[in-house]
Amino acid sequence: MSFPVYTLNSFGMKEYIDIVDILDLLAYTLLQPGFANIDAHNSDTQDHFMYASGRFRIGRQEVLSNPLSDLQKLRGRPVGLSILDESEPLAAGLKHLSGSLHRVLVRCEGRGRNLHRFISQTDILRYITSNLDPFKNLKRILETPAFQAKSPVTTSSTITVDQPALDAFRLMLETGLPAVGVVDSAGRLVGNISASDLNGFSDRHVAAVVLPATEFLSIRHDGAANPPVCASDSDSVLDVVTTMLRRRIHSVWCLDESGRPVGSLSMADV
Repeated sequence: MSFPVYTLNSFGMKEYIDIVDILDLLAYTLLQPGFANIDAHNSDTQDHFMYASGRFRIGRQEVLSNPLSDLQKLRGRPVGLSILDESEPLAAGLKHLSGSLHRVLVRCEGRGRNLHRFISQTDILRYITSNLDPFKNLKRILETPAFQAKSPVTTSSTITVDQPALDAFRLMLETGLPAVGVVDSAGRLVGNISASDLNGFSDRHVAAVVLPATEFLSIRHDGAANPPVCASDSDSVLDVVTTMLRRRIHSVWCLDESGRPVGSLSMADV
């Protein structure tokens, strides 16, 4: 759900300068003034949605014709690109992917020219978990209980069921979190919103992002949104990583006995 951005140098060769993802595109369109202020609970909801969708459609060609450099300026955060050489050690990839970056470009030699391939957090963790025998110290770390390694849940980690889904995506952009939890009035975790919920997103789905979070998830998943993936207090970090790889997700929630989130464990944490 991301792609590299390049510019042409004086020799007409590509020089990669950034990686843009689906959340960047969301920020450039739906998080602009006017759209973000729509009240999803207004009694005239349908007119608001029609206006929002119409506003986006009318300006779509103009907006989508703008250069990607406009999006980079709007984003207001450092360029998210790291390029490694294929000869560099695995530790270099780990260093770059232990923060908010989910992917790096790797320069590879091939057929007389430089090729670039993506390496992701998922690729690194899949390789490590498949080759644990030589890494006894690492294996010991991965056997740590997941609850001990979790990141704490704060007000920046969750939204309530009544808040629009757009609030969750805004939090992800502001905090770099891979997912935001959805909690009910008792604080129990009932849903999870991540960038993957924007797969296949188009202007036909614009109105949905200002709906309450649970309604958005229901619409995006044809009425059958998957429950949030959670770890038990007996799960190890390795158990959680295995679950993330199998389910193709980037984070898992840790809950207390009442079902309230007390932490999460992401690929970046690992």
